[in-house]
Parts: sequence; structure tokens; C-alpha cells
Amino acid sequence: MSKVSISKKYRKVIVVPMPHAVTEEGFFAVDPKFGLPLKHTLAGSYEECLFVGPRDFNYTKDKYPVVFDKGEKISFYSLYNWQNTISAVDDGLFHRLGRLATFSKQLPCITWRLWKEIPEWDSITSPAVPYPPVGILANILGYLRRKKRTFWIDVDLEGYWEWQMKSASIQKVLYLKFLKMIYSVVVRFCVHTSQLTLASGDDVVMRYGNSGNVVKYSWSAVAERDALSAAQLEEKIAKIEEGSLKLMTASTLIPMKGVQYAVEAARILIKEKGIPASLDIYGGGHMRTSLEHLVEQYGLADTVHFKGTVTYGDEFYACLREHDCVLITDLPGPLSRTIFDALAQGTAIIASDTEAINGVVSNGWDALLVAPGDPAGFAAAVERLHRDRKLLSEIIRNGTVTAKAYNMKPPA
Repeated sequence: MSKVSISKKYRKVIVVPMPHAVTEEGFFAVDPKFGLPLKHTLAGSYEECLFVGPRDFNYTKDKYPVVFDKGEKISFYSLYNWQNTISAVDDGLFHRLGRLATFSKQLPCITWRLWKEIPEWDSITSPAVPYPPVGILANILGYLRRKKRTFWIDVDLEGYWEWQMKSASIQKVLYLKFLKMIYSVVVRFCVHTSQLTLASGDDVVMRYGNSGNVVKYSWSAVAERDALSAAQLEEKIAKIEEGSLKLMTASTLIPMKGVQYAVEAARILIKEKGIPASLDIYGGGHMRTSLEHLVEQYGLADTVHFKGTVTYGDEFYACLREHDCVLITDLPGPLSRTIFDALAQGTAIIASDTEAINGVVSNGWDALLVAPGDPAGFAAAVERLHRDRKLLSEIIRNGTVTAKAYNMKPPA
């Protein structure tokens, strides 16, 4: 990568707390959600695009354009004092209050920097991501500055809180109701005042559709060149006809991703049913310590392994191809990008049956769907595929067919 001449005016600005949305090659497969051309690369067409991220973002020590390997020219800018505090702490009310206090210290600096920068921007794309809600803040400030805004909602957070309330204590229910009330008012204001809101699934469209111009978009896509070839598919299927199953999860290790249910499912499979299987856990987050303790408690250290984070792209695709099944244990609300990658890489999907997920895959056709938060259900689904390798092969084949609907063609 190299620097190019700086531009003082930015036509399109993306404010997002997701450093992994950019790789050494440029934007990975999230171009559609940012309103950019449906191409694997920007092909140098957006020299005046600015990517605003947290201060620990790899390319944002200062504001400058960068030329990526494929000719993309994008500027990056770090908002100092903006950190993803959720990844560094344990869960619980005490720590939630701690995160709130930390963000309150960051907020004045972030607000001032955004307020000063926004007049130089023609349009803003920002997410309703709650950790911390800088995207919402940018949208509101953009409204006050009379700028064009595209809002982006990739998680039905209200749905997730509603699911949690069903089994929570009275204190936690009151806390979640308070959060839901504040979040609902603010997000609906952003939807109502934005020119366009991009929603990740039918559940989000249904919840916010009456508040403004809301359209459904694909949460992700896979470049056609990165998908499994026909020869690679046959080679993989031949290897899974017999033997133990290699399972994996791939997500941020936070409560709403439900990875603890994958560990519990592994215990049921291996300790209770005697099914030969292994589970690799990819990703990082503040729940890793508690998950490691759970694995140790169940005596699964020889069969459940923590692999940490891997680079999105070829390295992650290789991990998927090495495994037979991926367990997507997300609770109601989020839609995992891993679904699209697993479909394209020929990895069978066993996933939570949520509105977000069943809008992409169908139970028994290209995936097996299980009630959210049901480790016994996940274990039963794995056992079913272990005993019926023909079904496992069919699900993988059908998954590659579904993946083609989300493949991105190479640039013309």
C-alpha cells in the first residue's frame, strides 16, 4: 500500500467500528451494504471515499488516502478516544456500567471531532451498532448538519433483548426494558430522518419498516473467485464419507453469539453419546476465559480447541474448507456473515432457527436449523449428520447452489 495525494472533500463517508471490514486488498465483501458498486474491488472509482474507524484501526494513525493492491484509493481516519470497550471486559451489569462510564468519557471528544469533520462530507453511511454507538451519533450529527445519510441496521437488537427477557431475573428484565426503550426511540429517529435504511433481514425490515425508507439487503457476499470449485467440492465430499466430524464455530466471543451452546453440544456429543467429533472455536472476545473454563470443566481440552482470530479472506476460507460442519449458535437478533462463507466453501451449516438465519437457508435443504439456545438440539443435528453421510453430502451440495445467489461477479 502507498499514500496518494490527499483530497479535502469526501463524497462518501463510512463510520463503522469494524476494522475487519477492510483487508490488505481493500473492502472485503461488504461493498453492497455501503452503497458501493457490487464488485469485489472499488477499482479506483472512489478516491474520495473516507473510512472512519476506531483509533486502534490498523490504517488510521492519521487521515490519508491509501492505494490498495488492486488499485483502490480510499482514505482512512481514526477517531481518537474511540475504542471498542466491549471486547476488553467481562459481561455482567457491573461491567456494562463500566463500559457506559468509559464511553461517557470518550463521547465529548468523538462528538466534537465528528461535528468538525461532517461539513466536509457529502454523504454518510453509519450503522446502528451498539458497541459503542458511534454510528448512531454520526447519523444524528449528520441530520443536524443537513447531510445525506444512509443508515444501516445489521442486528435486530430489540429482538435479542426480547429473547433474553424470557428467562432473565426481574432486575435484568428492567435493565433490558430500559435499554430497549432508549434504543428503539433513537434508532427509529435515525430511520425516519435518513434518506435510506439498509436492513440485514426480514425481521429488521418488519420491525422498522414503518419508520422510514427501509430496504432489505444481503448482509454479505462472497467473490465468485473465492467460492469452492466443482472439483474441490467433489474432493471434499469424498473425504467426509466416513470418520469423525470436524466441527467449528467462527464469531466474536460475546453472549449474543451463543458459543457456549456449541461447547455444551460438544459435551453431549462426546461425553454422553460417544460420537467421535472435534470442535475448533475461531474468534476472540471477552467470553473466551469463561468458555475455556467451561471446556476444562467438561474435560474437553483434547477435543475442543480455541484457534483465536484469523485473517478474513483466504486464511478463513481455508479454515472452513478443512471442517465438515460449522455451528452457528447465534441468538435471535444477529445474522452471521459466516453463513455465506460456509455455503461458498462447502461446509455444512447447523444454525439457530432465527428469522435472520432462516431468511438465508432452509432446514433440511442447505442447513439444519435448531431452536436458539438449545445445545441438545445442536448435538442431535450433528449426530444426525454423523450417522447419515448422504444427508451431509446433500446439504453441502445444496449449500453451494444457495451460495451462487450471493456470489459477487468479478469487475468487468
